[in-house]
Amino acid sequence: MKPTTFLAALAVAVGAVPLGTGCVVHETVVADDEGPIVVREPPPDQAEDPGAAPGTEYVWIHGHWAWNGADWVWHRGHWEVRRAGFQWIPGHWVRRRGGWLWVEGHWRRV
Repeated sequence: MKPTTFLAALAVAVGAVPLGTGCVVHETVVADDEGPIVVREPPPDQAEDPGAAPGTEYVWIHGHWAWNGADWVWHRGHWEVRRAGFQWIPGHWVRRRGGWLWVEGHWRRV
């Protein structure tokens, strides 16, 4: 068994055992070959008003929900300088077996 698989199984086992009446059990994050899997579904994206671009060479990078280990937190979007010959591919959460995986946004050559 790979160490990450063992740690993931241990995290699931420990996270599933309540320690007493009234205790708070935080959402489990399981390690995966692609990254951490968050059990709780992310909330719908927040609407953002980016305002006017600082210039024609800028592209808006929309905000996203991030898991901080206990709850979802919103990371606000920002303007970024456009890269010639590249297209921005937004980051997004995808459903995986057992939870949700964050796929980081990136620039892709066109």
